[in-house]
Amino acid sequence: MTGKTLIPYYLMKRHILLIFITAFLLSACSLVNEPYQDCPEVKADEAITLYFEMNASGASTRTDDQSHSEVESEFRQLEDGIDYKDLGMFVFARMASKPGDAEKLVLKITDITSSANQKIQISGTPGAYTVSFEVLRSELNEILFGKDSKEEITNNGKDNIIFRILIVANATPASEDGNDPWDSIDGTTFDAVIAQLNEWDYNMDNLYDNSYEGEDVEGLYSKGKKSIPMFGTNYFSVSQNWLFNSRPEYRIMLGQIDLLRALAKVRVVDNIKNKGVDGYPKITKVEFIGSKDMAKPLPNEASKYINGNQVHIPNIFDPDNTQTPDNKSTYRLGVMPEDMTSISPDDRKGSVLVGFIPEQVIGNVANVGSIPGFKITIEYFEGETMDFVVPMYGYNGKKFEFGDNILRNHIYTLSVERAEAEITLVAIEAPYNSVELNPGFGELFDPEVTEE
Repeated sequence: MTGKTLIPYYLMKRHILLIFITAFLLSACSLVNEPYQDCPEVKADEAITLYFEMNASGASTRTDDQSHSEVESEFRQLEDGIDYKDLGMFVFARMASKPGDAEKLVLKITDITSSANQKIQISGTPGAYTVSFEVLRSELNEILFGKDSKEEITNNGKDNIIFRILIVANATPASEDGNDPWDSIDGTTFDAVIAQLNEWDYNMDNLYDNSYEGEDVEGLYSKGKKSIPMFGTNYFSVSQNWLFNSRPEYRIMLGQIDLLRALAKVRVVDNIKNKGVDGYPKITKVEFIGSKDMAKPLPNEASKYINGNQVHIPNIFDPDNTQTPDNKSTYRLGVMPEDMTSISPDDRKGSVLVGFIPEQVIGNVANVGSIPGFKITIEYFEGETMDFVVPMYGYNGKKFEFGDNILRNHIYTLSVERAEAEITLVAIEAPYNSVELNPGFGELFDPEVTEE
């Protein structure tokens, strides 16, 4: 024996555990809302770290006063994709007690993929992505209280801070002068930025390839941007106590933003019941005949848009340019692969053909004929075809319940039930559900949505 005191192993473990807990408590000042007296003072140039989620959240996330059930996407890269190289995020702030005050710009990020950009991070797993960003306390104080004000965010401040986040994706127009289109968005308030973004137009040539001769929908939409333009905005209220005590390891959760697609989806389902063993008669071609080849990336009254809502009033490009047969735009619908379509085998007898179109009026005026509408080609036997022109307002004396306008983020489906001298149709309209952020889809793209 050497004279050393032997400590039983279970007591040694307990002793080490107590040391660890004590050390953790002494270092825990950054994890609680009221720092210990010996914690370092909050410095004005320290960053406040906030984060929000952009996830698919099921059909309950959007309100729809027409009681339509919402639908998932089919062509996920196109319908749900987010191109990080074409994504703008704006953060605005004001005091909660001053709802009439302008929401002032705190942060503008349009170069998310740049290695030099340290103010934003996107992380997570498919279906659950988190967007984190930093704001300097000194800059936020100046924006909220004024450059020369002595007032600042405090640990016991009673007035909450309202943050408003704005997201615009896949929507930048082509540069006419060689400059980044985001450079022209230099407003310093939410309303000013919205007014500038409202000047943007989206050319369908960015997405639709009219030179493609194949039948599949993926080939028709293989150009340029490859994803539908999207918009989203939401308010978040945060206490001064949370902001005062925020550290990189103590991020502030704001909430969730759902994204609204700027285009509608149209579908024609081959549901012809009297097919022979050879598959005839069948739909072999569908064209959408419309009045618009341009879209507006932002919805109607974007400054008043409430997160999670469907739109009921369109924001139509050049609405004063009336639709006539002379200014029609034609988009061929592509066949949706069977492993992608959301129409179950029991609800279809043949192909599902799909296209994506801008908002426009559904008219029933004598001089516009079938605009907007579908030209459906049915092949009865090999080489023997017949075309049927179906206006979206109705067909063969039957009025469709599509409403007065084609609306963004909605899906319009015609199911062809019979094909004789006249075709029998069933019309269905439903909204998309919300979009998830999934950077692993394609090259920095995302997915989720559909109809019935």
